[in-house]
Amino acid sequence: MRAAILWVVLVGTSACGDTATCPERSLRFLAPDEGAMIVGDEVTLTLEACQFEHDEVVEIQLLEPVESNYGFITIFEEEVVSIDVPTLPGTMRFVAFDEDGTTRSAELTIQAER
Repeated sequence: MRAAILWVVLVGTSACGDTATCPERSLRFLAPDEGAMIVGDEVTLTLEACQFEHDEVVEIQLLEPVESNYGFITIFEEEVVSIDVPTLPGTMRFVAFDEDGTTRSAELTIQAER
């Protein structure tokens, strides 16, 4: 099954941003919680993108049940960004990274039921 690649604009309220609360370049999934059960056709993935420049792109990659580029988020002013992605039944495992792959998030695993 092929996953649709989605382009998204972001949301949000800033959770980091100044160097005191966001001292290094990093990506972190804020929602949903690790292991969450998602019921429905899509899930909103929310990330904190610290120390990214305006117009940088973050890629969301699906690692399980298939490996696929799953979406892209353009960073604007806020460090907290979201993307709605379609769900696939069963375990879904994601990772986020910058354009050159040097900054990566920890993996996020959820369970999805349609």
